Amino acid sequence: PGLSNLDVSFFKNFQITERVKAQFRAESFNFANRINLANPNACVDCPGSAGRITSMLASATPRQWQFALRLEF
Repeated sequence: PGLSNLDVSFFKNFQITERVKAQFRAESFNFANRINLANPNACVDCPGSAGRITSMLASATPRQWQFALRLEF
């Protein structure tokens, strides 16, 4: 099966005073929330399970969001 992973970041800068700045960050990992499946069963002689995909990759994770606020002075 194909492997797809889309990570997205959004940034917004704010000027609070002349010397102080703020930055809001929103980051998303696996933005499309696509399930990455493992390889099919390679057992040819197994009745009923030959070629079936019964799990997802061990490194597959659901969509995750991360937010941050950065202050510069």
